[in-house]
Amino acid sequence: ITIFSVFLFVLLAAFAATDPKTVRRGLNSQSIEGGLILVVRYVLFWILYGLATSCFAAAIPKGERLTFLDFSRLIGQAALSWAIGYTVFVVPGGWGIRELAFTHLLSRDFSESIVFVLPVLSRLAQILAEILCGGAFSLMWWLNLRVRRPKV
Repeated sequence: ITIFSVFLFVLLAAFAATDPKTVRRGLNSQSIEGGLILVVRYVLFWILYGLATSCFAAAIPKGERLTFLDFSRLIGQAALSWAIGYTVFVVPGGWGIRELAFTHLLSRDFSESIVFVLPVLSRLAQILAEILCGGAFSLMWWLNLRVRRPKV
């Protein structure tokens, strides 16, 4: 389950990147169609993030069994904690604030084994996914440059 969770975070990072067709033709967020596409992508982004966090919670040893309601709560709590982290402008990227908010939100519904481990574990998995995706995209960009370079 842990490997699947990291895979979901990598998929999430790849999903968050805009697809090349959208970049070429330019997504107009001023239009109704463009705005709806952005909203749908944003909602799917947070559902995937919450699902990955829920998988981590299910993989924690000595944690309780999670029900469908617990998974849905975790999706909402993960998204809300990120929103709280973004609204605090003093701390760059919400570091620490997001984890405190997530811990507080989790403490109402889950045992201590999940409350104290899950925020840190999800942050570490996100960092790992960003490093993996950054490396993969950098390698793809570098290879693309080598292929396109005119031969003199």
